[in-house]
Amino acid sequence: MLRLNYLKQSPGLLFFIISLHEFTNPVCANNDPALLILTLSETISSDYHQDMKRHSDDGENLIGMTNTDQSLIDETVILTADYDIQIDDLTQAVNKNEKSPDVKLPTQESEQDVLAGSTAPGEPYIDQVLDELALKAPKFVIEEVEQPEGRRFLSTEYRLYEREINNKDSSFEHGAVVRWSRETIDYGTLRFDGQLKKQTGDLFPDDQNSFGEQLTLRQNDFALNNNWLMNNTIGDMRGTTNSMISSSYRFHLPSSLIRGADTLLYSEDAELQLTAGEIGNLQGIRTQSFESSGGSLWGLGYVQDFKENWTAGLQSWTVNADESIEDHTSIAAILQYKHPDKIDLYQLHSLVNDSDEWGLWLDGYNVLGRWRHHYGLFRFQPDLLWTDVSIANDRQGFYWRGDRISFRRNWSFGLEFEETNVEDDTNIAGQETTKAFSSVFWRLTRNTSVGGNLETILTRSGSGLGTNSSDEYSVRGFLNRRFQLGNARFQVERNEIHSGANPSESTEFIWDHQWNIPYLDQFNTSIGIEDINAAAGDAKRYSFGASYSHRFTPEVNLFGSISQIYSDQEMAGENNNTNIDLNLFWRPHRDWLINLSAIWSRNESDPEFAAGETVTDRSIFLSIQRIISEGVPATKYGARTGNKGTGRIIGRVFFDENRDGIWSPIEKVATGLAVYLDGRNTRQTDSEGRFEFWPVFTGKHAVYLAIEDVPLPWGMADDSSLKVQVYVREDTVINIPLIRLDR
Repeated sequence: MLRLNYLKQSPGLLFFIISLHEFTNPVCANNDPALLILTLSETISSDYHQDMKRHSDDGENLIGMTNTDQSLIDETVILTADYDIQIDDLTQAVNKNEKSPDVKLPTQESEQDVLAGSTAPGEPYIDQVLDELALKAPKFVIEEVEQPEGRRFLSTEYRLYEREINNKDSSFEHGAVVRWSRETIDYGTLRFDGQLKKQTGDLFPDDQNSFGEQLTLRQNDFALNNNWLMNNTIGDMRGTTNSMISSSYRFHLPSSLIRGADTLLYSEDAELQLTAGEIGNLQGIRTQSFESSGGSLWGLGYVQDFKENWTAGLQSWTVNADESIEDHTSIAAILQYKHPDKIDLYQLHSLVNDSDEWGLWLDGYNVLGRWRHHYGLFRFQPDLLWTDVSIANDRQGFYWRGDRISFRRNWSFGLEFEETNVEDDTNIAGQETTKAFSSVFWRLTRNTSVGGNLETILTRSGSGLGTNSSDEYSVRGFLNRRFQLGNARFQVERNEIHSGANPSESTEFIWDHQWNIPYLDQFNTSIGIEDINAAAGDAKRYSFGASYSHRFTPEVNLFGSISQIYSDQEMAGENNNTNIDLNLFWRPHRDWLINLSAIWSRNESDPEFAAGETVTDRSIFLSIQRIISEGVPATKYGARTGNKGTGRIIGRVFFDENRDGIWSPIEKVATGLAVYLDGRNTRQTDSEGRFEFWPVFTGKHAVYLAIEDVPLPWGMADDSSLKVQVYVREDTVINIPLIRLDR
């Protein structure tokens, strides 16, 4: 059935459009009103729905939520049962050039007559809803999308690695790798990574000629409530620290490899992390396994944003019974201020051990016009520890770096001072090192740019045992030029070291070129010549390298490289080193990928010297991988609320005979009605009057019923949208009662 929309306040406009269309369209010369309705209905209905969507794009200002939006909706009246016409009958009549069935056009009625569903004088009133089957599904559906399943990924791979040195010592490594991921609606994304390897041969120690494994199961973005999410990891992982605590412009705290469990709770302004496990390391060449070192590590971290631009955080790590480092507990802290416009950033870091060693470093960042400045102070006491990994301790100093960036010219300047042996221990040697550098890059034309840098390092003896002083100077200049045959870079570098122990100077020239040659996807070359004058003897060094890649077909790709380095030294003689690397990638099928890699190297030393010998190293790697990827990204419905997680909205539309707002089994339900969510998504009520939206962003939403599809005299007491609250993994149930407007 085709339902025609028109403006109740201007019914004469409809007949004017029909008359004009009848005058200008020869097809309607027979003055067939039904055909005119058929011709105009699509345009009018489309404009109506576009108008509805235009006033409902905002998730809060939805259809029916404001007086303005409601007035626009109230101005639309749907001609229902009395003016329904069969599209098929009209189409057949037009095709046969026959007169269309008689259609009774609407007459101008008052607003009260339309709302009351009254008829012409003398005609008895007929209730338009005597049976739920009388309700017709609306012709125009804004959206109907199948429920998403989430992306699924599975990769299985076999790896074979074989290495041989001097045609006698050999080793084999067999590996199996499985990667799997599954995107779910309620439980985040699940991932599994597993590696199993077997090593045999002369090149591996006896304790590694056995099976090994690496297994990790992860759950990411699991919503606990509207604000908090959780990441869980079990298996082999990095015991990581929040990047704000562990990283700065000048210094970085390392992470440890553990086998254990990790839980991360996070929201928009806070993060809580708990980690515990067994310390170890990774062993293997192409397939790696976890090997325990016998120690344990557990940590607790918390980061919180407060007062808009301020952030504070703490991280604690405790190491017990590890062979490589003594037992200890370390606590790192940060206090950060960040300007809303990102023009200022200040970080105060601290690190302390339970044995009273401590470290402190301050980082600052400012933007002043086109200049960006990084600067800071630092001090680390001796024997300062962090997890089971050594850090750069026993030092203090400051640094500054300034950068000016523009379209054609970039300048950089830097200065750094560092002193070791900060506690003046007479048993160790201390040094004072001052570094200064400057660089420039200048784009002369579109095809030409030049640049260079100057660096100075001055080393002096500090406290404690004396050391040798030295002055190092380095200057580098380059020219980039774009030619018809590709892009070239010419570089010249000069280095001088003034030291009483081993002074030297060297000059090096390098030419790198990216060739633009037809039928070659990528071909690069590099040529270098270096002349060295040193107290230990003069030397000359020549280098050449080339790399090539080509995609023969969409399924076959080849990559290869070769490098040759030749040197002649007074004290070591001639040395020749050659390396060749070839890689073939072949996808014989959409789900299969084969990788074959071969590496060959040869190092020839001068036999006239004691260390002179020739070493040949050859290795082959084969990978056969099957990849299965299916599913569609999970679509979340409703307006974005900024909250985390999803829930479900379910409900029923029914005819509330007794006006109590509660559906009872004896009351009829409304089928085929359109229900809107935030003006963005729509569902139709089924044969039992039910509808469902899932998954829906948690938080506040608005549900609106297409009241224009409800036959008179039924309607709603309040045509505005219904406000609902959606919670994580919970069902929000709403019932929409329809009441008689003529009572």
